[in-house]
Amino acid sequence: MSDNYLGNSISGIVNVTVTDGSDSGASRALSRAEKLLAGFEGGVNKAVNSALSRAGTTGRTSAAREVGKYYQLKVADFKKYTQSSQKIQQSGDEISVGINFRGTHIPLIRFNTRLGSNGRITTQVRRDSARKTLDHAFHATMDSGHVGIFERVYSSRLPIGEMLGPSAPQMMGANENLANAVGDTVRKTFEERMEHEILAIMNGWR
Repeated sequence: MSDNYLGNSISGIVNVTVTDGSDSGASRALSRAEKLLAGFEGGVNKAVNSALSRAGTTGRTSAAREVGKYYQLKVADFKKYTQSSQKIQQSGDEISVGINFRGTHIPLIRFNTRLGSNGRITTQVRRDSARKTLDHAFHATMDSGHVGIFERVYSSRLPIGEMLGPSAPQMMGANENLANAVGDTVRKTFEERMEHEILAIMNGWR
């Protein structure tokens, strides 16, 4: 099953079709819930919504890990500079989850950026790229306490501008494998959580 990502440099969305009426694991989990929870009023909807909520949250965490496979960025920094949410849509037997990502450009220092003993700064943003030397950049701490890599906008001492890397939406849009990896995680989590939710409702835990 193929998933897709649509977005720009500031925001984007991963669309995941969880069930589509086919013989997928997620679709079978839904059919199983419909059979076992037929006698429980609203039971199927409760199980599905709870399982989808957990699956969407897990998918958002998965996106941070997947980005880290291609970029020199820690999961904690992905989450710090990225806001995410999810939207569940249902049409007949088809259920989909849209995972929204929003974020600004991430400071370059959050990637694999180093200050050498000679004062020169090198950086590597993508894992598959060579380390680059930044000849005119410098490391500085602002009055606010923020530490970053800066460069002068003009030849004069001021103003200066912070050097930035890509935003989370840009990184996700640059690799088509990311959406599929997130989608696989969402569907797997949904399947696993459906079993838990079915038992919870049948045993009166919900």
